[in-house]
Amino acid sequence: NRPEALDTALFRRFDEIISYPLPNQEEIQRTIEKHLHGYLPKNQMFTKQLSEMALGLNYSELVKSAEDSIKFTILNNKKFIDEDVLREAIRKRKS
Repeated sequence: NRPEALDTALFRRFDEIISYPLPNQEEIQRTIEKHLHGYLPKNQMFTKQLSEMALGLNYSELVKSAEDSIKFTILNNKKFIDEDVLREAIRKRKS
């Protein structure tokens, strides 16, 4: 995620380098909804506002946000994830 943090000599040791750009809003929405499957009410979708908030996070951070939200939901004996819980998980990953 941060190639500038790596030593340039490291890159010379590889024949190919694959770049994974950060996800756009649509990819963010699909990733979060995929990982929250079964924890979102059937008529609820990941909102555009939350996908805008999550811009700048990589795929790993998105998945961790979803997992943190699921853990919170289970530990609090809830059936579905509350949007505020997911918002807080995203906010923590952005800071």
